[in-house]
Amino acid sequence: MNGQHAFPSPSGMALRLPHLLSLAGVLVVVGLMLYPVQTGFGRADVALPVAAAVLAVLGLCMRVVSPVRPRLGNIDFIVTVWLLYVLLRAWYTPQVPCLHAVVRAVSLASLYAGLRLLFSCSAPSALFTEGSLTLFALLQALLCIFQLLTGSSRHALFPFTGTFLNPGPSSAALFMGACLGLYRFFSPIPSQNVRVRQLVFWLTAGTLVLCSLLLPVGWSRAALVAGLCCLVAAGWRRMSLRLRCSLVLCLLAAFLLLYALKRGSADGRVLFFAVSSSAVAQSPFFGSGIGSFFHAYGQQTAALHSQMPLALAAHADTLTYALSDGMRVAVEQGVVGLLFALMLVLNMLHRLRRRSSPLWLVLFGLLVFSLFSYPFQLLPFQLMLVLLAAYTASPRRRSAVHHAAKPCGR
Repeated sequence: MNGQHAFPSPSGMALRLPHLLSLAGVLVVVGLMLYPVQTGFGRADVALPVAAAVLAVLGLCMRVVSPVRPRLGNIDFIVTVWLLYVLLRAWYTPQVPCLHAVVRAVSLASLYAGLRLLFSCSAPSALFTEGSLTLFALLQALLCIFQLLTGSSRHALFPFTGTFLNPGPSSAALFMGACLGLYRFFSPIPSQNVRVRQLVFWLTAGTLVLCSLLLPVGWSRAALVAGLCCLVAAGWRRMSLRLRCSLVLCLLAAFLLLYALKRGSADGRVLFFAVSSSAVAQSPFFGSGIGSFFHAYGQQTAALHSQMPLALAAHADTLTYALSDGMRVAVEQGVVGLLFALMLVLNMLHRLRRRSSPLWLVLFGLLVFSLFSYPFQLLPFQLMLVLLAAYTASPRRRSAVHHAAKPCGR
């Protein structure tokens, strides 16, 4: 073998460098997702803008030397306009303390811009993105097992919480791992490399087993509902009309059963939706202001307390998080902000449907989960949403390579 082939040529390295940087960007996001969740400013809130700035600088450098022409799409437009709306809404209500929310929004938007710049040169493959999120879920499962064995849970009343403060969000991470593992277990990758196939198989199989065993221990009804909805959505197109009707009836029966099993908690959520809907009605179009959810919720709880049935009034309590991501957006940002959120996730689901079925299922399941819980109020899932948004807004890797390989004169 000639020595001239021992090292890649400079042109080969130049073509690989953008792809390596895009893979590094995905791993940086997964690393930020593993920071322990805090209720206020934490270490992740300090590391996030630093990582966003570094990725943005690298993306700008790649953008200068890359022959691929960037194209802005619907997702870029929605993210930009939504950020401007949040900033204007925060400025219009200065009496509401919203520094943390505004800093978080700007940091996440900066991270999105950095990832978009990197991915516009060479987007990561769907398999690598799936594998990175599977690794996140696997590490969460291993941490939960460690907490079970050592009694080091972050909540005194629950056996494990992962990097979160209670088992609800950790169940969402376990649901992600079970969903990705189950899909890849029955749909292995068509790779000719035996080592790659074995690595993916053992990673997904191990994640599937661990997450499936831990999910019942966490006893999150939102995760169970999300799992059922994903199973139905995965086979919906292949089902007959009779089977679809039967499954819808089974889902309704499952919802009633889950309601009966933990009726007190379910009544608390009924109260939450009633009070939140009343808060939305007070400022339906533009909301009560960024960061004002708990103030608006407390006011409406006090106003409606005398009109509530005793069974619901008994569950009135203070909240640490809003019990539905969509309701928090509607209360703080009104119908306008809710429309931005819906347009963003619908565009992402539409693009993921064609690019990665397992990622589509994960996002769909988390959206169902967020109807009854608060995953997207926590930084790890916000980072995951930013990663998927940048991935879906960017061209496919082979398209970028195809355009980069074209002669300059064409």
